[in-house]
Amino acid sequence: MKSTIHENQSLNKSMSKKIYIAGKITNEPFHHVVIKFKEAQTTIEKLGFEVVNPIVVVNNSTEPWESAMKTCLKAMLDCDGIVILPCWQLSRGAQIERQLAEDLDMMIFNYDSFGLKVLKARLCNNSQPLIQ
Repeated sequence: MKSTIHENQSLNKSMSKKIYIAGKITNEPFHHVVIKFKEAQTTIEKLGFEVVNPIVVVNNSTEPWESAMKTCLKAMLDCDGIVILPCWQLSRGAQIERQLAEDLDMMIFNYDSFGLKVLKARLCNNSQPLIQ
């Protein structure tokens, strides 16, 4: 995987950025998934970002995977970057979202304490990292 650091684009509160949450959903207890994604959404919103939560976007736990992915990818493409949750590597959908975000040179942040610290720091600075 390539690693890119974007130096010339501003990321601050005056330019509200839209962030998509990517993570494992399929084959997980749905109530746990809802809690996990809502917690991530709340945390990211507190950093000043508009958040696109795929659980809210699809809003149907029985939606066929292919249909849900198409809906989620359309929503993701309207975002400036993504935050990937722990265990995203175990999700075919999150792998697709992560790869597409990288291919499209979108901001990518890991949802861990380091990644969130970097994301928060970028609210006040003029650079956008790609965190692997």
